[in-house]
Amino acid sequence: MTGVDHVHEATLILAEGEAAVEKLRDRHERGDFDAADDYGKKAAGCWTQAQAHATLALVEQHRIANLIAFVAHASAAVGDEATPEAIAYLSAITSQIREALGL
Repeated sequence: MTGVDHVHEATLILAEGEAAVEKLRDRHERGDFDAADDYGKKAAGCWTQAQAHATLALVEQHRIANLIAFVAHASAAVGDEATPEAIAYLSAITSQIREALGL
């Protein structure tokens, strides 16, 4: 699969954020409030990055759904009278769908 796997990236970043929160708690319990504040900022940054990746994952899913709907509609509209160009175009889109789905 080409491109960024946004779900995977969001998952990794969330784990990094959770680790930062654990370190924040540890530093806070030790009274090292400056370090705790730094880890809090890191965790907040992780949540923001993870949200961006999650949003991009939804956008990609929407794009794939639109491609599937387009191919279904175009195939039905063209029917048996498809030109070689139309068949090649729909085939190319179908390849994009398969790649995006990891097939």
